[in-house]
Amino acid sequence: MANGNNGAEGHEKVRVLLLFWEADDMNVKAELEPLKFFFAEECHYSVVEFMIPSIDAEGRLSDQIRETENFCMTEKAALIVVYCGHGSVDESKQYRISAFGRGSRHNGGNPWNSSPWLNWNSVQNWLQTINTDVLILIDSCYAAAAAAFDTGLKSLQRTEMIVACGYEAVTHSSMQHMSKKMTKYLRKSHPILGPMPSFTEVLVECLSSTLKTGDSFSVTRLHRDLIRHIVEQNFAQRRFGEATRTPIYIKIDEDNTRSSIKFNRGSVVLGPPVKPLKTLKDFEKPLESEQA
Repeated sequence: MANGNNGAEGHEKVRVLLLFWEADDMNVKAELEPLKFFFAEECHYSVVEFMIPSIDAEGRLSDQIRETENFCMTEKAALIVVYCGHGSVDESKQYRISAFGRGSRHNGGNPWNSSPWLNWNSVQNWLQTINTDVLILIDSCYAAAAAAFDTGLKSLQRTEMIVACGYEAVTHSSMQHMSKKMTKYLRKSHPILGPMPSFTEVLVECLSSTLKTGDSFSVTRLHRDLIRHIVEQNFAQRRFGEATRTPIYIKIDEDNTRSSIKFNRGSVVLGPPVKPLKTLKDFEKPLESEQA
């Protein structure tokens, strides 16, 4: 592939889609600001923030992913999708993202029904069928479960993920951005928690450090750098079991033998929108009980 391409190896540009909930009990928007700045100002990528609404979340997110797909096709752009917020595994073993966490005062302690939520697997299924290279970054609890639900869909290009933790683990969200009530609760229940960095904060530090030594990074190198950084920063806390969780790398397109996606600094210019009619419902897989 030509080394002169901007943005990503084999692509002219990069689109970054930052996803978080409009109804937000962790002030995720503030935590994502440094990452947004890095991608926009340091890498010169096209960065779009999308606050998932509580009303018609599926329809509005479908519109946004549709616009993103059109941009990638028109501009020959690679895609980075970042989700930061609450996540959990539902009773059908699918991964859900939600505005509020399980047991939150906002949903009366009900883990599934009261909080606005979306089936993440439908989102991911759509992303991996876009005809471009896709990197998915997830900063939420039980995040590795996002890759556990196999629909049999084949990625048209390379699809890679780095998630904040395993399917059995909860993340350490950035306490400096939480409400005073939430911070007080966490310090009481986890007195040695301290100001440990979140996955998103470590991600920004690693990306910044990586690009100081060159103008590009691969997804596999980024994952290795994340682990090295976490080990160095959390060595003292690890004895208490309270260190920042180990991020996990997942290659979705197992049949693709090409090397890991490589991103470069580049400049991005928006292209004209097109309007196909796909929605998230097109990528839902019926439960076994419904197929019987």
